[in-house]
Amino acid sequence: MISVVKGNGTGGTITVNGTNNIIIGYVNSSGKLGGGDINLTSTQGSIDTSAGDLNDGIIATTSDNGTGGAITVEAAGDIITADVLTNGAEGSGKITITTSAGVINTSAGTLSTASSSQSGAVSLEASDDIITGNISSFGELGSGEINLISNSGSINATGGFLDTSSVDGQSGNITLEASAGSITTNTVKAGLAATDAGTGSGGNITFKAGGDVIAEADIFAGVSFGEGFGGNITITSSNGSIDTSAGTLNSSSENGASGAIVLDAADEINASAIDSSSTNGSGGKIDLSAGNQITISDAIRFGSTDKGGDSLTLNTSGEITLPETLSIGGADIVAGNINPLSNLVFSSDESINTEGGSLSLTFAEGFSLNNAISTRGGDLSVIGAKAQLRAGAITLQSPIDTDGGTITITGNTIDAIAATLDSSSTTGAGGNISLMAENNLLARTLNAASTTSSGGNISLESQTGAVESGDLIATGETGGGDVTITARDRIITQEIDTSSLSENGGTVKLDPENGIQVTLINAQGGTEGTGGTVDITTEQFFQATGTFTDQNNIIASISTAGGAGEGTITIRHDGGARGISFDVGDATINGTAGALTTSANNSILPFQSFLGPYSQGAISIITAPDFLQELQRILPEADPPSSLTVTLLSRGFPLEELFTREFEKYLGIFNPSINTKVFKISALSWMEDCVPFPYWLSTMANNS
Repeated sequence: MISVVKGNGTGGTITVNGTNNIIIGYVNSSGKLGGGDINLTSTQGSIDTSAGDLNDGIIATTSDNGTGGAITVEAAGDIITADVLTNGAEGSGKITITTSAGVINTSAGTLSTASSSQSGAVSLEASDDIITGNISSFGELGSGEINLISNSGSINATGGFLDTSSVDGQSGNITLEASAGSITTNTVKAGLAATDAGTGSGGNITFKAGGDVIAEADIFAGVSFGEGFGGNITITSSNGSIDTSAGTLNSSSENGASGAIVLDAADEINASAIDSSSTNGSGGKIDLSAGNQITISDAIRFGSTDKGGDSLTLNTSGEITLPETLSIGGADIVAGNINPLSNLVFSSDESINTEGGSLSLTFAEGFSLNNAISTRGGDLSVIGAKAQLRAGAITLQSPIDTDGGTITITGNTIDAIAATLDSSSTTGAGGNISLMAENNLLARTLNAASTTSSGGNISLESQTGAVESGDLIATGETGGGDVTITARDRIITQEIDTSSLSENGGTVKLDPENGIQVTLINAQGGTEGTGGTVDITTEQFFQATGTFTDQNNIIASISTAGGAGEGTITIRHDGGARGISFDVGDATINGTAGALTTSANNSILPFQSFLGPYSQGAISIITAPDFLQELQRILPEADPPSSLTVTLLSRGFPLEELFTREFEKYLGIFNPSINTKVFKISALSWMEDCVPFPYWLSTMANNS
């Protein structure tokens, strides 16, 4: 035993140096005005103090004054300790334990630098394993750090707690590093139990392991009261898994900003409750990345109902399982943006409300979303990521409501026939809705309307298949949104409404290779606006099967009327080349059930039939004549000429493929090239440059 006690003074320094092993039972240097330093060093051997206490500082009866001294233990071999204490009312010293070629085992006692003022740091560094009991660097006005570093072994801190908490100051950071091994902990606390007026903050907690990281109890870096910030929690396993399912991860703050929670594992992540929320401040981010799956079994709380916060980000190429409770608080959820995930499983079928946050999901393959989604202004994105040039199939089974937020869905196929997609708003502009599929796209009602502002745009695209939808609503008080549908095959929709109550109507553009069927198109402008633009192109037939009464009391299938001016209606179809008329008043094959109207003074009323092209004011019905009949009419009955010059007039009609095929059949030539104005036909080729052919035959001359 070594004891240096100064009743009314400062304890003296105690130094023990040895070449070989040091075994010692009790070392004490204390004084009312401060404790002395203690230094134990073995240059080639081990140090064992487990037979007694290393007590450096002021005893309980003299703790009103002074600071504790520093304690340093260094050895080449193993170090084993019981209690190591440096305490002082005015502050405590540091505890530093280092071995260059051995194990550190402090599980037989407590390492403490506690103080009613500012506490000192605790640092352990070993070449091999570190095994600990309780380690406390608690300071009422601020705490020191705890650092455990194993250069080639593991860290086992299950024998007790790690505590750098504070009452009303800055809590110390806690860092555990085992680059070659695993990390296992009990309770870890770097948070703050502050008073109501406290301004202290939580410390950061960082675990870095080559192997698994297992937390057998809670990890807390939050702030229970006061204005302080929550500390960050960062856990990394470079070659293993992370398992915190036995406890909670908490970086929350009552009134300040919460800390971030970041988990990164090469294999799996299994977690229980995760909380980075804030009541009156902003929530911290939650970022989970795993090589395989991510499973969260208890509630996730992040964001803030008052100020929102950073996002929940989930990245894994495997499956993600989310708990029944998601308390989002206006923050965003992003899943699969770096590594598209294989699946996302919600433990509950209840609706998900992001309270203003956005939701972004990216999948390597297909996905079926069964939960109803409400974002209250946040955006929604669901993407089947490209995988070998093929996107995953996306199925939506329940309603989606974004209250002005955008909706973006991308996949190989999209099946939203059971889900209403609603981005409408009563307080702002309607959100845009964009659905893009490589193959078929099926949708129910899409609503991007606004009762106080402008309607959002609706865009539907099928690159190789068909588009089928219910009503498409893009109405707006101050302007209608645009509706654009493109498809390789056909388009089938119900009502399309881009009208506005006061301002301009929106544009409607439909462009498939095959037929189009709609119920009606309302692109009317409001009392102070012009009508919108309706632009339709099909290489087969167009049908508008329903009617409505427009602002001029005209029973119409399509109206672009407006209080301040008319819009336009353009319908391009292929009936003329097939000998099928366009009938206004009969939508059985090719036509509209009601009128086409752009104003009170310009309407095509039922019943009228147009076999060829027809224009009336701002209304254009464009089609080609029967091309083969035209050729037979203007060309002699003798054998086809070796060449001829064809003069074309620009009419903006893309039927070049059809006309080219007709020339081939009639003249017996193949693969002709096409020129915009004048081109030459011969038995070999059309000799002019090949460009798109938005024209039809006007005259033919110069036969030779």
